[in-house]
Amino acid sequence: NSFMNRVTLALRDKLTPTGDDDRPPPKAPKAQSHVRQARPQQPAAKLPETGPMAAMLKKLFGGKG
Repeated sequence: NSFMNRVTLALRDKLTPTGDDDRPPPKAPKAQSHVRQARPQQPAAKLPETGPMAAMLKKLFGGKG
């Protein structure tokens, strides 16, 4: 067993894949975290159109029109 390991390491550069069985499988895309999967996707927050917060935002960033 260790002999074959040493042979493989020594000849690694000279070996070439000969068929589909010798090639490594393509990497699958990274799966989504289980925590993020469990959380429902929430829509982006809607900016207030009236009230003191809306007035402050309009003052800071300018009105939309």
